[in-house]
Amino acid sequence: MAYDLKPFAINLNDLIYLLQQVNFVPLFDGPANSNGIVNFNSNNMDAYDSKGNLVWDWETQSGNYQGTALTATNVGLLGQGFPQVSAPIGVRDVSGLHNNLFGDQAFWGSVDVPFRRDIAADFTNYITNDGLGGVVDYTPGNSVIDYMPRIISRLTTTAGVNLLTDVDGHYVNWDSALYAAATPEGLAYAALVNASNVVIANLVEGAKIVAPVDTEVAILDGNGDPLVWTAAEYGLSAIYTTTLAGLANNSFGGLKDSLGGSLEAGEIIHYRSAFNPTVLTNSG
Repeated sequence: MAYDLKPFAINLNDLIYLLQQVNFVPLFDGPANSNGIVNFNSNNMDAYDSKGNLVWDWETQSGNYQGTALTATNVGLLGQGFPQVSAPIGVRDVSGLHNNLFGDQAFWGSVDVPFRRDIAADFTNYITNDGLGGVVDYTPGNSVIDYMPRIISRLTTTAGVNLLTDVDGHYVNWDSALYAAATPEGLAYAALVNASNVVIANLVEGAKIVAPVDTEVAILDGNGDPLVWTAAEYGLSAIYTTTLAGLANNSFGGLKDSLGGSLEAGEIIHYRSAFNPTVLTNSG
């Protein structure tokens, strides 16, 4: 069975959401075995952080959170606590503490705490192909060959990238030593990399090479209509001239027609942008 890389796109809204989770302040009603605070009220509630440190004393109307002194005027920095005890909000402690926001269940799912099991384990529903035409045998004591974890680890990658491949369809990793080697393999490797038009200075040692992707779009005028090439107007209109000159400098290979060829009178002008990432990630 063939498996394809599954795009995992992160857009601006995702980044905003992640930032909100990082900035969220988890509040609890006690130093140990405490409950997550819902709808924090600084006028009648003490508040503790996830480590059990007192961050707000309502009687003195003062506190301290991560080095910031709190008073009645800026206690709003702590926020309102959890929307509800089942809210999947914020960044939980790496130890797993307070994965459950009820005080007597604060350690459920945390490090070194066994999971509660109400019935015997049954793994018979997890059946995968062993890669050799058979089914993986999970009988205790048997040797297990299971490729599924590796397949799963390759199903998530950066969306929209164009990973460079060789003639056999294998992904190409950046190898500076091989690129510089004056051997048949090195020369072939260098030729492949150079032909991709990738910026060598941006490559990360050992990471897969992301090749530039050309995107060609029609240039529109102020009315939203495609801009047509007219040599006479280019010479007479300062706005027309300045606009096209700026785009030509940034366009990959200059301004072209819809087929990537030289412009002719009456043709719609196309701008070609080259996606050439400066940050590469090793996807496995």
